[in-house]
Amino acid sequence: MEIFTMYYLIIYSFEMIILLFSSPILISYSLAEPIKAAIITFDDGMLSQFTYAKPILDNYNFKATFYIICNSVDKENRMNWNNIQTLEEEGHEIGSHSMNHKRLSKLSEENIKYEIIESKRCLQENGFNVTSFSFPYNDGDNNESILKIIADNYYIARTASEPLMLFQCRSETVENSVEDNDNKYENQFHKYLTENNENELQSDFKRYTITGLSHEAYKKSGGHSDEEMFEQFIEIVESQTKYNTETTIGAIPILIYHSVDYSVDDYSINPNLFEKEIEYLFENGYKIFQMKDVVYDNEEGLHIQGH
Repeated sequence: MEIFTMYYLIIYSFEMIILLFSSPILISYSLAEPIKAAIITFDDGMLSQFTYAKPILDNYNFKATFYIICNSVDKENRMNWNNIQTLEEEGHEIGSHSMNHKRLSKLSEENIKYEIIESKRCLQENGFNVTSFSFPYNDGDNNESILKIIADNYYIARTASEPLMLFQCRSETVENSVEDNDNKYENQFHKYLTENNENELQSDFKRYTITGLSHEAYKKSGGHSDEEMFEQFIEIVESQTKYNTETTIGAIPILIYHSVDYSVDDYSINPNLFEKEIEYLFENGYKIFQMKDVVYDNEEGLHIQGH
């Protein structure tokens, strides 16, 4: 009589467990992939964001954050208050992008306060409870006086220009990923570890120096074609995976768009390319968050709520 050893393979909820009944060995490893996520933001309140970008976002049920320049509302090529109200009613977030889009570091203290504080009041008076601020020209994000004014009036603020927002090494996966120096985004994290943690100003105001990337700026800097921009887009959004786990987000790309139209403006993106990028996020299972999903507490630090 021959005796056959039985082997059982059980796959359950993204985990593979191999039970070898011929010996008391339990082997388990995860098949789950790291979270892929992105935050989509728009600056300047351009009308093309409503006419071209919004229908594309609607097709994929993606919700974004729109930063509005209060004194530009209803001006030429800008959204009006009804457009902005529609965005909020449909689940998009509204944030402040100042009153007049001036370089904050070049202004007097009185005018700085006007640009930052009055823009929030202006939006509130028009029915929008904003908690997030976006720096015009990314200027003033290293100025303590400006950061204090923002901190007194907003929960968070977004600046630029980094491909990923890194959340302070919140997991071993993130910490281990910096050992490989071949990846330029990992090198960015090395810099974050060695420099930013030593910068007391950045540490004190990390909620107000959240970094995004103006993707269209690549066109301005190097005259890239749409196809080259799309390849860079994929490289950027995929680079987060070494920092994330299946439950935690150690890094996230915060995408910044301006005009979405067929012009050749430096800070415009062709609607066809924009849809191609949004479709890529959808087809590859990206979770889309808004700026209001970035939260801070003393235990977890800065992170995406729930992750």
